[in-house]
Amino acid sequence: MTTRLLVLSDIFGLCAGLERLLADLSQADTVIDVIDPYQTIRQQFVDEAQAYAAFTAQCGHEGYAAIAAQALQSCVQPFDLAIGFSAGATALWRALATSNSAAVKQAVLFYPGQIHQHLALTPAVPVQVIFGHSEPHFAVAEICTQLQQKPGVSAVSTGYAHGFINPASKAFNKQGYQQYLRFIVRVLSGEIATAPTKRRGRQTVKEVDRTLLAYIKKPTTEAGYIDLITTSKNGLSYIYQGEHWARQAPIFGMGKCRNSKGEEIEISPLSRHYSVKDQDVLLVTDAAKPRYQLWLMKKLKQSRQASRSDESE
Repeated sequence: MTTRLLVLSDIFGLCAGLERLLADLSQADTVIDVIDPYQTIRQQFVDEAQAYAAFTAQCGHEGYAAIAAQALQSCVQPFDLAIGFSAGATALWRALATSNSAAVKQAVLFYPGQIHQHLALTPAVPVQVIFGHSEPHFAVAEICTQLQQKPGVSAVSTGYAHGFINPASKAFNKQGYQQYLRFIVRVLSGEIATAPTKRRGRQTVKEVDRTLLAYIKKPTTEAGYIDLITTSKNGLSYIYQGEHWARQAPIFGMGKCRNSKGEEIEISPLSRHYSVKDQDVLLVTDAAKPRYQLWLMKKLKQSRQASRSDESE
């Protein structure tokens, strides 16, 4: 069965970096369409500053949103998945909320840096938003919390920087690229899905905020650090940096977790029963800092409800 993928590029447009991603995403039965700010004319920018200057002069955010909306409006056969990066992610967010929603079945948006200006919009299809650890214009943790209040929308932050999937960006991260390439392939194949819209009759079921502060310790690092995680609906695993980590102990808060590849990591959510005391200087990611400050002031409560399935009200 043929699957259809729509890709909206960042400000670098159609370039060597995007071509690498398209090649890695190409499968025997996958048809890929690309939308970019430059009418599919191949670009060779020397750096991000040159790319941004060209984007501003030739298209801009409003122009890109209009291009994305027009593409969805004229779509005849729906796409199984749409993915957008940076400016393309924001353009896709806007288009999914204002245009032909039947054109896309689900979407994944990577680091949409202007999404904070369009929080009044709600896409009509399931959307997962994946941020880097920080954004210059807003606090990622706060925006994730706001986005997750919307039906059908999930939002997470990663330990990578904005642009980590684009080889042309100075923020490119090989590990992050491979990790989320696998994630996209799994979504496209139907192995996993983006956040579903939960409705019961005319009443919308309240979403539980599953984002938690946790102590993370990787075997390859000497020191652990504090970052944000998301609990699965059944409470049996944590979602961190796009991967599911199954808890090895049945007690909530115990640290040892393992992913599908057999790799192990320590993930211990902070609670009144658990706090980090083994490090003189504790590292906290930018994404986790706002919540961690509230935690230190004892103004943040992390409920075990976040580790359980939704219950009827």
